[in-house]
Amino acid sequence: MNKSLILLVFNVFVVFVISAKNTDQTDTRFDSIYFNVVTNIVGQDIDRAFRIADSLYQTSDSELHKVKSLMLLSSLYQNKGELKEALIQAERAQKIASKEKIYDWQARISGFLSTSYRNMGLYERGKIHLDKGLKAVEKIENQAHKNIYMGMVYQEIAYYNLAEDKIDEAEQSIILSDEYFQKVPDSPHKNYFLAEKENLLGGVYFKQKKYDSALKHYQKALNFLKNAAEENTLIKGYIYEGMAEAYLAKKSFEQAAEYLIKAESIALSSDNINLKLEVYDTYSDYYKEINDYKNHSLYREKFIETKKLYEANQKKSIDNIVKALEQDNNILSSRTVWLITGIVSLLVFGVVFFVFFQWEKKKDIKKFKQIIEELSKEIKVTKSSEVSKEKSDENTTTKKSVNISEQKEQEIIEGLKEFEQHQGFLERNISLTNLAGTLNTNTIYTSYVLNNHYNKDFNTYINELRIRYIVQKLKENRDYSSYKISYLAEECGFSSHSKFSNIFKDITGLTPSVFIKYLDKD
Repeated sequence: MNKSLILLVFNVFVVFVISAKNTDQTDTRFDSIYFNVVTNIVGQDIDRAFRIADSLYQTSDSELHKVKSLMLLSSLYQNKGELKEALIQAERAQKIASKEKIYDWQARISGFLSTSYRNMGLYERGKIHLDKGLKAVEKIENQAHKNIYMGMVYQEIAYYNLAEDKIDEAEQSIILSDEYFQKVPDSPHKNYFLAEKENLLGGVYFKQKKYDSALKHYQKALNFLKNAAEENTLIKGYIYEGMAEAYLAKKSFEQAAEYLIKAESIALSSDNINLKLEVYDTYSDYYKEINDYKNHSLYREKFIETKKLYEANQKKSIDNIVKALEQDNNILSSRTVWLITGIVSLLVFGVVFFVFFQWEKKKDIKKFKQIIEELSKEIKVTKSSEVSKEKSDENTTTKKSVNISEQKEQEIIEGLKEFEQHQGFLERNISLTNLAGTLNTNTIYTSYVLNNHYNKDFNTYINELRIRYIVQKLKENRDYSSYKISYLAEECGFSSHSKFSNIFKDITGLTPSVFIKYLDKD
């Protein structure tokens, strides 16, 4: 599969506590309990972790302890997908750290906020916090702490690169992060950071489809965790899930199932919403690969329900961020000037565009109704004689060039109907070769039947089935109209938002967002 990695950096930014201490404020017992929660309990019993974190805050006898407790709470809320509450706790911790000039925690919290905003797709806001963290680290006197933070910064930059599909840049950033981590004295914490680095490299190689290399780095990550103070079960959950994906891509189904069981166990015990999403998605693909459509549907529904919950929480968080930004902007004169300028501009250009807009709108509505009518019909199988004779020999496989019996043609047509019923076209890696294998035939015969009985080549056939599928979903389940375009693309088998949007418009004449808008009004 080609999907984004679930990100762990925010946990790394709060886990390194013991060596980031001020000797006059540190309590060994506090740090011991804190570290045990972060690296162990959070992956086993999330409710217990919340109780301990809240108790640590209530009994904190120093500002540093309050900062650590608040960041622990923030991390726990992040794990559960409650982004709004996670940001509130982090901002509280940042205010204390800034007031008390606790620079190492200012840097770490900035990194946490950078990761949080990046997870919500607010990249520019995330990078602002990353820059704030870099300014704070300049004031840190302990060189070992600086090396730790800079290593984490480059890991964070690697995640930004991955989000933007800059794979080579991501790999270079990971190499730079390792250079800083290697300067840190040996300790259980260092092994934890190195485990995260190897996990990240595993994800990079998976994206490059170098599955054996990915598995090698995932195993290295597990080895590093053996030398950490505690074997962090949550990060192990992500590693197991990554290994399951790699084995599934290699068609090693037994090993894939083995690691999926381990990953799901940790996802459920930790109640980590991000890990659940990854596990359910991979399980869905696994069962499809082994033709277990009942369990495939079961895990697909689990994925959709969890995704809806995650996106609902994400939307609330983004709405609150927007409201906070508006409240902070108290320079009324600037806003007034901006509003007046905007109103004047609208008055000047509004009349010019109004008539044109109405005309285009009527065209789009007419097109929308035609789309609904046409895509609601089943794909018709035509006789080979009805295929347009204007098609070039280069694109159409003719009867003259293919020695195929009528019985075989009928078998392939029936196989295609079954392929459509089982929604095999939703497989992201479907190819003409895969389809031919499913039909127990070869690519030449498959192309011949598609050209001569469906009047389509392979890509057009698959793309039209996918668009029909998602249009039907949008019509039958109105919740789909609130999903992100990237999710709709993934749901119907496309590898990217842009590819889905382009093909959707090619087939329907409308962009997905415009189509959804008219569907909501219909």
